[in-house]
Amino acid sequence: MTFRSTDTASMNRASLASTCHATLRQIFESEREELLWLAEAMVGDPLVAEECIAAAILRADDSAYVASNWRDVWIKRCVVREAIERNGAEIKRIAAYYIRDAICKQGPGAMDWDKQALRSLTAIEISETLNVFERAALMLHAYLGFSTHDCALLIDGHWSVIEPACSNAVCSLRVHTEDGRNCPGVARAVPRH
Repeated sequence: MTFRSTDTASMNRASLASTCHATLRQIFESEREELLWLAEAMVGDPLVAEECIAAAILRADDSAYVASNWRDVWIKRCVVREAIERNGAEIKRIAAYYIRDAICKQGPGAMDWDKQALRSLTAIEISETLNVFERAALMLHAYLGFSTHDCALLIDGHWSVIEPACSNAVCSLRVHTEDGRNCPGVARAVPRH
């Protein structure tokens, strides 16, 4: 009898995982446009963004089970994880400028850039205006709403540089999109690429 109940439990877990994977793939398809935008904004290249999506699908499929209320976030997390892995060394190099130049000692500016305003920009505008670290911080913290500590864990950096990078990114995007209006206190010593 023990074997039969173990077999039933295994079949239930397999069925649950199969349903989960099917749902994850449906979410990937229904949110494909946003996921591509997110990946391209982070990596700066549409072909590499496609590779990130393909790898994220595989990463999501490797998950044994993802709770239904977490699946949407999990998919985005898989996509940004792939994007970060492709630019990890460059992200760390630029993050070092934020620490070295004491940018993180500045008080963060008002983070009033809403998701719709950010989403209205093209991935090309974002990638041409911001460096890879600012893009990662902005997408993770300002767009996806991840905590600074969660962002730091994902990019393997220090949490104290996330908000200053977002603030710098928001100001840079404002300068780019609003006829050159300047944001006081924005550090310009940080390399763009």
